[in-house]
Amino acid sequence: MKLVTTFGFTLPLAATRTWLYLTSTIATFFILIPISLIAYHVYYTTLIPDTHSPSIPLDFIYTKITTPVKSLQFGNSYFPQKHVHLSNSIDPQSITSEESINGAVSTFTFDKDSLYTFKLNLALYCNRQFAYDTSIHTVYYSLQSDLKPTEETGDGWSYGSDKPVFKSGSFVLDCDPNMSHVIRNKYIPQALRNWVPPMFIDYRKYRTIEIDAFDIYGSGLLQNEQTNSGKDNDNEKDNAKRIANSPSTSSPTTFNLILQSPEESQYQSLRVFTIDPSASYAQFSMRLTGFRYFMAKYFFTFYFIGSLVFYLICCGFSFITGYGILFTRRRPTSTPRR
Repeated sequence: MKLVTTFGFTLPLAATRTWLYLTSTIATFFILIPISLIAYHVYYTTLIPDTHSPSIPLDFIYTKITTPVKSLQFGNSYFPQKHVHLSNSIDPQSITSEESINGAVSTFTFDKDSLYTFKLNLALYCNRQFAYDTSIHTVYYSLQSDLKPTEETGDGWSYGSDKPVFKSGSFVLDCDPNMSHVIRNKYIPQALRNWVPPMFIDYRKYRTIEIDAFDIYGSGLLQNEQTNSGKDNDNEKDNAKRIANSPSTSSPTTFNLILQSPEESQYQSLRVFTIDPSASYAQFSMRLTGFRYFMAKYFFTFYFIGSLVFYLICCGFSFITGYGILFTRRRPTSTPRR
């Protein structure tokens, strides 16, 4: 049995080799694997930045728009001289720098080569009178810029704009109260809701509406950041015409959301729905395509495959480095003298 002396201890050579194999395996596991995980995380975050921008809060007032409707595209829009739900001014550049309560400033940057979808998330409470007899309602939405107060009436200020509507559409609002329970409580029948502890039931009654309003490249949003609001009317109309086509390359600097239901024009004192501003917001979401789409959709699968690839690269680099050091330190054997 061959022995080797290390630090005053005499050990069998086979035990020393086993200890070296064990330490090298542990070092490979606790050093190379974390390095490969970190490497893939850096690769993923570099290739796919933040896909969702910070949310833009939406607050609404119930008012009238007195100016005639001018639209750049085919489709239904709101009816003038009738009551509408008008949102606050939406500025995409307000989310590029945001200050929190503790004073920290978080920045969000649009990727100029990526395509973004402008999403509207609305929380609508249906009026009880429109819930049972006529529960299906059509709601028109429009996006229009440069809406300003025009005249003061008994109900408040009325608004108007000389800019055309650059995006419009509609969605169906189902005010059936049973739908809210079914959507939020899939495994608890409505007949048993009073027999189940409240912690297991979602009692929220508003309907969540998600609208993909338009698509725009990040370069168009960055262009709006570089150019201030001192544009002439012709440039703003050109931007509105571009955004009417999907995807667009630029957008108006600021714009407002307008919601209206035809039923509200028949009953002046009643509203089909009420909007919850605490749960309504707008957001830009990056639309991933190609290889990045599959990386985001199958996140854990690609995370395992990508980390394995980086681990094999680290092992190969360590193997080449080890043999390179061994080769450089090898000394040629000298011939014995006679």
